[in-house]
Amino acid sequence: MITDLTSEQWYVNLIDECKDIITETEFTSRWSLVEGYHSLGKRILVEYDNFQRLRMPDTDLIATVAIFLLVVWAQSLKVEVALSFGRIRGYAIKWPLSFFYSSVIPVIFTAALVANIQLFAGIIENAATPCISGLECTGISKFASYFTFLGRFVQGQPISGLAFWMGHTNLLQLIIKGGFLPLFLFQGLTHILFYMFFSTIFALFWVKTANMDAKSQAHNISASGLQVAGFRQDERIIESILDRYIMPLTIMGGLAIGLLAALTDLLGALVSGTAIL
Repeated sequence: MITDLTSEQWYVNLIDECKDIITETEFTSRWSLVEGYHSLGKRILVEYDNFQRLRMPDTDLIATVAIFLLVVWAQSLKVEVALSFGRIRGYAIKWPLSFFYSSVIPVIFTAALVANIQLFAGIIENAATPCISGLECTGISKFASYFTFLGRFVQGQPISGLAFWMGHTNLLQLIIKGGFLPLFLFQGLTHILFYMFFSTIFALFWVKTANMDAKSQAHNISASGLQVAGFRQDERIIESILDRYIMPLTIMGGLAIGLLAALTDLLGALVSGTAIL
């Protein structure tokens, strides 16, 4: 019976087809194994290349130390106005005016402004989601869609709009890892200009509102019985002399502190520009 079965043509064809299937399966499995080894080798080469790049010095720490030393040096810059007591001859003091005359307050205000804009941009994007997704666009969604120029976000990171151009990216790390694009350079320039401009505006605002302007300082000096050495004791004279230094220091200090904060963000220091200042 078995001999009769093996002699049948359909049985012979079935056995041949089964052998072909087994051979093809073995070949496919071996080829898949070869492809797997090839992919693994490519991955090892890529990871080794990334490891070699990461063996470079810790740029975050270097940037932090460099910015810190630069801030310490800039903080030591000051203009000293020689003053003397009108009733005590031969006794004089120096009234120091720091280069960062308005301190770090302008940068704090600027960072708060950026954070608020990004916050409102995220809220508006969520409200305008139906319009952005092509769904029914009515009511609050339609109103919010007019303000989507403030920015779009992916996983909390701005990718477009005003929030993106005000933001920053670690340019030094991108250059080292080979992911640098001209777009990030333009973003860095707008980030620097934004911080410098608004730091200067807030510096002027702070000096005027915190009684740090020339008129207020002249009143304080005059009330202390001091006068500018070589001039008679007159509050208007003191104000005119202080006005030569306070306003230029306010503007230059605001520009400089905004620049330092922006560069700290772009160089990827261990802390933000506002924190290190």
